[in-house]
Amino acid sequence: MAESILVVDDDSLVLELIAHDLTENGYHVHTEASGAGALAAIAGAEFDVVIADLQMPEMGGTDLLRVLREHYPNVEVIVLTAHEELDAALECLRLGATDFIIKGPHPGPLLAAVARAVERRRLRSATDLHRASQAIFEMNDRADLPKRIVDVAMQVMAADNALLMLPTSNESWYLAYAHGGECHAELQALAQRVASSVAQQRRPALVSNEIQTLDTGARDDCDVTDSIKIRILKRARSCIAYPLCSGQRILGVLILERTSTTRPYRHADVTRTSILASHVALALEMQELMRRLVAAERFTAVGQMAASIAHDVNNPLGFVLANVQFVRRALRETGGAEELVTALDDAEEGVRRVVGIVADVRQVAQAQQHECTVASAQVLIQSAVRMTSATVRGRADIEMALDPRVMVRGMPGRLCQVFMNLLVNAADAIEEARRGRGRIVVGCRAEGTNAVAWVSDNGVGIPEQNRARLGEPFFTTKGPGKGTGLGLGICRDIVAAHGGALRFLPGPDGGTTVEVTLPLSGTTTHETTPECLPVASLTPSARVLCIDDEESQLRAYRRLLSARCSLEVESCPFRARDRLLRETFDVVLCDVLMPGLTGVDLYDELCRARPDVARRFVFVTGSMGLNHEALIAAASVPVLKKPVDDEALQALVSIRDERVDA
Repeated sequence: MAESILVVDDDSLVLELIAHDLTENGYHVHTEASGAGALAAIAGAEFDVVIADLQMPEMGGTDLLRVLREHYPNVEVIVLTAHEELDAALECLRLGATDFIIKGPHPGPLLAAVARAVERRRLRSATDLHRASQAIFEMNDRADLPKRIVDVAMQVMAADNALLMLPTSNESWYLAYAHGGECHAELQALAQRVASSVAQQRRPALVSNEIQTLDTGARDDCDVTDSIKIRILKRARSCIAYPLCSGQRILGVLILERTSTTRPYRHADVTRTSILASHVALALEMQELMRRLVAAERFTAVGQMAASIAHDVNNPLGFVLANVQFVRRALRETGGAEELVTALDDAEEGVRRVVGIVADVRQVAQAQQHECTVASAQVLIQSAVRMTSATVRGRADIEMALDPRVMVRGMPGRLCQVFMNLLVNAADAIEEARRGRGRIVVGCRAEGTNAVAWVSDNGVGIPEQNRARLGEPFFTTKGPGKGTGLGLGICRDIVAAHGGALRFLPGPDGGTTVEVTLPLSGTTTHETTPECLPVASLTPSARVLCIDDEESQLRAYRRLLSARCSLEVESCPFRARDRLLRETFDVVLCDVLMPGLTGVDLYDELCRARPDVARRFVFVTGSMGLNHEALIAAASVPVLKKPVDDEALQALVSIRDERVDA
């Protein structure tokens, strides 16, 4: 497309000659005889270069230059004069003029100055777009990519509003981000129609009060329906909708609007948007690729975790089974009571180890949840050590220096994932060093308002020139086939999302120390767990109803509680509901996940029909979904985790009974 030149001179002959010379050289030329006329023209159209006479009545070239620099800083300005005036030339250059040309009979110097100005504008535009793309690609929090794209597009394209539309799996469109973060339903519906139309034709659309078709030089326009145009122009002076393509795939649609500015978008803006769109499409494609690689790395981590679990679970289960068989045989033979007690102690220890392993697995498996809680840094690190023990124990000895008072607020599963990754990296570095058995030190401490945790190894270490690149996508110091270069990037994003930072420092014996800095929670967690509740005496007359679809669990309740209260059990939640609607119990012990009617649904029904009974509920569960967790937390119903401990069960049932009666 030809560059647009505005020539301003009060001499009509000069205007005609300059316009002729520029037109002959392929430029699109518009002329004005005064500074006021020039400003009016610029307000309604976009020009690449303005050529202004220095001496004009009312508003000369210097005054016009000042206004242009203040309101239209991207326009290149060439000042013309009929006389050699050094002071005037210096003043114009100081104000930002691209060039200062003396009028003459030959057009050569002016044409050369225009060519330089056009090239300068192109370079400045390319620089702006390059900086914009750098801002998109250098962001740390990839979850904010849609917001960053919209913010950059608004800045580069001088938009008053911008929206990023992304496709769904069923070929519809959703609003990924809009300027200001909110978008009413009517605008969303319009944006979906625009995105669908542009994506279907795979061509950009330009809609304005003056131009309602797109001309990219070949009239290859997107045919936007009249109804869409009318709806757009009711809210904006002009709009550009640009498809974000990668090959034959449509990754999204970027929509830009000018609502308050006096200058509507024009064809040159569409060309500019095409360059920005190519960078945005690349960023979106990289994000999608990273998601796939992260998923692949997660599968690898799950495989390693499964191997570790199989090893760690089989050991305690082995001696649990052996001890149970021993007790049964000894009971039949009426053996010594002391040996029986010892065997049962060993069996209980084995079960508790299994419970701890399952808790670790659950914590890592919940890494995708976004609920923040106060957590002990010591517990998180110990959990990570246990989960990676199968990988680490064959390569290094682990030493721990953990301060139990250090508490952080965040998502425990994700933070545990960070420490697991750092421990595996340390073990890999030790293996690569080939110095025999290595040493890993993990710890945590409080420093001012921050919690500092660290993982230190005596492995191969990281060269200083590579430390700054750690966390870059696809950058890895591991050998071929041993790393994707995504693990530390994920860790950095998780820690950054918690308001913290990662630091890589030289470690002992040439190894590496990784420091994880997180804000302290400011409070120590004092959650009321069943284990810390005081035991109160249940009266034999207290009526307790236990509801669970597992008969074996009901038999366990009978063994634990029947001697201390009037205990009744139900394995069918529907029968239990019928009884609770008719009868009154002092405590109701209810499983959460049951076929046909969950404990939460049963509780909800009783809240409406028998609120006096609902207040006596205690939930018991081995696992529950996020929806159930949120509902139970909102209702402030006590919860016991399976396997149920004898003393914890008695304590919680007693406390529930006393509190309801109080």
